Amino acid sequence: MDRWTRCRRCRTKSPQRAAAGATGSPRGAITRRDALAAHLNKNGVQTAINYPTALPLVAAYQRLRHRPEQFPNAFTDQGRILLLPMFAEITRPQQDEVIRLVREF
Repeated sequence: MDRWTRCRRCRTKSPQRAAAGATGSPRGAITRRDALAAHLNKNGVQTAINYPTALPLVAAYQRLRHRPEQFPNAFTDQGRILLLPMFAEITRPQQDEVIRLVREF
């Protein structure tokens, strides 16, 4: 189990660095998110968007009457963050391919 955990931690670093290298942002914010997602998907790399709407602004919290200016980072980032493949079994060649495609974009 310890080996598996170490491998998982090591493997999750490369895609994050690839996103940072492509955008200059360590948070992985992509200003042209949808175009990058299309580019990656066209090349066989699955991506995801977990929170297309910032949590304080979803319908479940409407009763709290939150405004975008109360959560400026969440509001800005809701349209920019793209999740890249990250799983324990990802191989180094798979990581390298994701990195190459992000940088190519």
